[in-house]
Amino acid sequence: MQGLEGVKILELGNMVSAAYATKLIADLGADVIKVEEPGGDLARQRGPFPKGVPDPEQSGLFLALNTNKRSCTIDPKQDPDALGRLVAWADVLVHNYSPASMAALGIDYEAFRAINPRLVMCSITPFGLSGPHKDYHAYELTYAHGGGWAWLSPGGSDRPDLPPLKAFGQQCGFQTGLIASTATMAAYFRTLETGIGEHIDLSAHASATSFVEMNVYFYSYLGKIASRLGRKILAPLGIYECQDGAILLLTAQPDQLQRLIEFMGNPAWAQEEYCKSPFTLARHLDVVDPHLRAWIKGWKVADLFHAAQAQRICVAPVCTMADLPTQEQLQARRFFIDVTHPRAGTLPHLGAPYHLHEPWWRMRRPAPLLGEHNEEVRTSLGQVSNKSQASSTPNSELRTPNLPLAGVRVLAFTWAWAGPYGAMQLAHLGAEVIHVESKTRPDGARLVPIHPTGVTPSLNTVGYFNQWNQGTKSIALDLSKPEALDIVKRLAATCDVVIQNFA
Repeated sequence: MQGLEGVKILELGNMVSAAYATKLIADLGADVIKVEEPGGDLARQRGPFPKGVPDPEQSGLFLALNTNKRSCTIDPKQDPDALGRLVAWADVLVHNYSPASMAALGIDYEAFRAINPRLVMCSITPFGLSGPHKDYHAYELTYAHGGGWAWLSPGGSDRPDLPPLKAFGQQCGFQTGLIASTATMAAYFRTLETGIGEHIDLSAHASATSFVEMNVYFYSYLGKIASRLGRKILAPLGIYECQDGAILLLTAQPDQLQRLIEFMGNPAWAQEEYCKSPFTLARHLDVVDPHLRAWIKGWKVADLFHAAQAQRICVAPVCTMADLPTQEQLQARRFFIDVTHPRAGTLPHLGAPYHLHEPWWRMRRPAPLLGEHNEEVRTSLGQVSNKSQASSTPNSELRTPNLPLAGVRVLAFTWAWAGPYGAMQLAHLGAEVIHVESKTRPDGARLVPIHPTGVTPSLNTVGYFNQWNQGTKSIALDLSKPEALDIVKRLAATCDVVIQNFA
């Protein structure tokens, strides 16, 4: 067996969050049965469709979200026994029905736990299963605005007459699905050890709020309300036009800014004192920005990208959707793969954003036709009982308070954003995360000038760092010294996971 082969997943619901959560699991080998109501997942109606002709079997959104799954159609109101047999079969159930729909369809964890005490169930609802808003309806637009993300977009705007802007597509749904898959598989990991199931209550609204980056602690540390209007906290940070397209330029730390200035030939305007730090330069961007734009306009995108990267300056091309299929890095890593569907034909799909030593990720089947596997599922579940197994349900007194990843040790060579954010998720789920920091070069996140009012600023009082490194331990080492490397090697020998986000 490889990867998640043998893990049985039941998916219920519509659109993105539940479907994306189970797709991430299915791609690693799990057997996912997607239960659709007779009318089908609403994603089948969303498109885009080939030649613009609506067809529930050719929706681009549905095809992308549902590869490696089987489909069966059930009306839970009319056939609760069939749903019960699937619950008895499953190791994991993920759904995104609202609390009202859960009640109407008979989706109830306590009832399901009586059938299957080991069941891990993840309920993705708009606002969670408790609180004054739990029965409110919500959609992608609601999450984006209610979670604060849209209020911050587009960042650095000088147009107060324009409204907040939601990002294109179903981004909150995708982010919620990613969180759901992570929490669900962590809970299943614990179930394998304890035999005790779990019910995960996941709020899509809270999910959207959880990734508004520095803007929450901008208020809690400084008492300021972040806005999409006005200047950004550091500069340069933005999109600049070249001769043949656009690039994104970011200098987040003083040394990065100085490398940019040297790369530009140390122009006279860059000799001002405020050009020593991205945070002070931001207050004078109206003076500096015209010089930057004029200099960048003299380059072609590819030339500037490669030349700046060679100087360790953060420059990246701004790709259009038409650019992506031929983008050299994505092609080299075989990110796009062709999938042949019985109705939609052969179309390029998104592959895995990661590579594994073992080839667990595999495209095994295209997205299913509506009810394509009804007979197959019905036959395989013929002997599965949906009768209560209450006598074998673990006594509540035996329930362990341990978090799912308790006992897992992680060694984290991380800094800035992506690495610490990923390590923090593991820490929140109970893992012991040991963050290895440089004794001579502090994490750039510790240099962001967001300190609580009335507190003497230090590397330990920065809101940016403190937010995204919650629950972790820190050890500072100078890895240029042999004794520090020896410590790291001995630590690694005691760890289950190593995570890093350096280039």
